[in-house]
Amino acid sequence: MRDTDVSAVVVNWNGADDICSCLDSIRMQSYHHIGTVVVDNGSTDGSVQMIKERYKDLILIENDGNLGYCRALNQGIDALECEFVLCLNTDIRLEADYVEKAVTTMGDFPRGGMLSGKILRFDGKTLDSAGQFIGRDRRPRERGYGGRDRGQYDAREFVFSVCGAVAFYRRKMLDQVALDGQYFDEDYFAFYEDLDLGWRAQLLGWSCIYEPGAVAYHQRGATAPAGRRVFSVLSAKQFARRSTATRYHIIKNRYMTMIKNDSPESLLADMLFIMPFEALLWCYTALSSPMLMLRLPGMAREIFASLHKRRLVQSKRTVGYDMIRKGII
Repeated sequence: MRDTDVSAVVVNWNGADDICSCLDSIRMQSYHHIGTVVVDNGSTDGSVQMIKERYKDLILIENDGNLGYCRALNQGIDALECEFVLCLNTDIRLEADYVEKAVTTMGDFPRGGMLSGKILRFDGKTLDSAGQFIGRDRRPRERGYGGRDRGQYDAREFVFSVCGAVAFYRRKMLDQVALDGQYFDEDYFAFYEDLDLGWRAQLLGWSCIYEPGAVAYHQRGATAPAGRRVFSVLSAKQFARRSTATRYHIIKNRYMTMIKNDSPESLLADMLFIMPFEALLWCYTALSSPMLMLRLPGMAREIFASLHKRRLVQSKRTVGYDMIRKGII
């Protein structure tokens, strides 16, 4: 028996400035069959006490430290039995009919395992994501990122995956794509986890729907350049702002995602895009992050350990090369 139709999972780590607005937007949803789970990763900014005082009707999971975004999401997903799961960053605000629109749209697509709404910046005019694709250089691409919302993404359509800041999943799909009992791969800690999960789902024949009527707002930390069509976590400006530890996870997770999910045919077809980017990535890393270069042996061990998961992913694969190529732009 299900606890609720939709489980909203919010991972908090020192999110005192944002968490209440996020939780309030869940409370204000026109769709009422929603259970909320907050997983706290050892916050020290008073946000946990704030949640306890203001939101007594939700489930709060308190971790002793920062266990990583992926592990926290998995904890939250397992906390409730439900038909759909809504994963949220703390800096997300939902329009009041977001969940209602998402549930209705998913009902029209039995093989729809993921849904992306239209994600805008807080100004309500700038696009943050209109669905996720893969670049031919294998960087995740947020469609429309930084451009003005002029109605160019107002049609419902299929995309490859969904931005992890506000991701709507069918629980049945999550159960099918899980590896070693993990929906999100906990070896990732953070970054690339949304693309990895979406790619695994696509390999199993699940689709991702973009529903423009479901609108959310994202206060992303970095400023988007105006008019930019796509965003990548590995763009030079974004990468330069990251700490050494964060760069480590971004690079490691890039290769783990490719090893687990990509095909030799697809890699060969895109080698002229991948290799120049690899050259630039490592030249930049060597010059700007010498401490990261010292951690390469450990990174290599983690990357090669993902070969086991590739065997699991590929053994369950149900779709061919041509279907996946549609998501690579």
